[in-house]
Amino acid sequence: MKFKIKIGELVEQISQAAITTDPKSVDQPNSKVYLRAAQGKDVGVLYYYSTNQMTKTFIRSEAEIIEPGDVLIDAASLLGGLLGRDPDLTCEITVEPEVRTLVVIGRNRFNLKYYAAAERMAKEVDGLPFRVPAMGTIPGQLLGDLIKRSTFCIPSSSNGQQRFAMDVLHLKSTAGKWLGQATDGNIIALNYGPTPETPGTDIPSLLIAQEALNPLQKLLGKHKEEGIELVSASGNGPVQELFFRMKGVLFGCNLRTGKFPNISLVVEQQVPDFTTLVIREELKLALSRASNFVKEDSRCVKLTVNPGAAMTVAAANDFSDIADAVDIEVVTGDLASMQTNLGIDYIANIVGVLTGEKATLGMSTTKGKAVIVSGETTTEDGKVLVGSVYAISPVTPPKTPAPAAK
Repeated sequence: MKFKIKIGELVEQISQAAITTDPKSVDQPNSKVYLRAAQGKDVGVLYYYSTNQMTKTFIRSEAEIIEPGDVLIDAASLLGGLLGRDPDLTCEITVEPEVRTLVVIGRNRFNLKYYAAAERMAKEVDGLPFRVPAMGTIPGQLLGDLIKRSTFCIPSSSNGQQRFAMDVLHLKSTAGKWLGQATDGNIIALNYGPTPETPGTDIPSLLIAQEALNPLQKLLGKHKEEGIELVSASGNGPVQELFFRMKGVLFGCNLRTGKFPNISLVVEQQVPDFTTLVIREELKLALSRASNFVKEDSRCVKLTVNPGAAMTVAAANDFSDIADAVDIEVVTGDLASMQTNLGIDYIANIVGVLTGEKATLGMSTTKGKAVIVSGETTTEDGKVLVGSVYAISPVTPPKTPAPAAK
């Protein structure tokens, strides 16, 4: 096996392929990137493939193929040898079976340990759904936004909720309108794309595990302007393995089984008494300042509203170390005096991922009711690109224990 390729292209592609290797499987195929060189109809092509227990990544690119073949590459070692080199230079890679993989760059060279290509990985590449018809297509920018606006609402595990799959992004399409939902039991995220002018296809619940979202988000970086095809590897049966097909890239992940809770119904039951508009950047800065004063064991922020006054954003301590005034504008309902404590990281993440000048806050005087935060990203003519509704449950910060009696 022997081929030539520009260093910049090789670094980019091997880095992308390596995001789904399993570094814990030392010296096993899953810890390496499978590399295949082949001569296509008109050009030489390189195939990169990696897989772990949850995800898999396939990348196709062009290269000057001198001798076809395949091999396993330790991505970290290869990237280490290419570190700091001119990306426009061409490197020549030669595989000497059972001996080494040699990388030559002009007068410079380095050797990589030889790993024989795993027959299992070669068969997996041949079995990937390259030409299987797509279930549907989602804009790359929208898919990235749905992931970004949901990940901080997903628990790291099922959180003990045996009835439901919680550690997932719940992705589905209703008549062509894409929805991305998530919850950890304390916050609910309902994110959505635009309503198409012509109703599209329904795609039922797809429960994408949290472990798959970060590598998928990284791969989407250069595919935001594309339509991302969703492909099922299960034929006409229930979708167990889902692939995202982009230009030159195929990303697959195993889906979670089970049911996702009906969080839309929960939000409908949390109708606020009044809604206000707030300058998003002002609230973001106030929360950033308050985060330096909150107790680390609770990380709560206190929001206080009174008629005829600005909203106060304060650290939820037994005494207020900081209290910022943030102007609000009443949109619906009658503003009433109320105070609530929220997890500061939740609301800070929300105002961080929302865009636009203003965000909407819905509040209630009823104890225990959620605070509703929402906002939409629109085009200049007002068309929705992506929107979000969040429901944050109030919390009771722990009280400081009374001093011991002397």
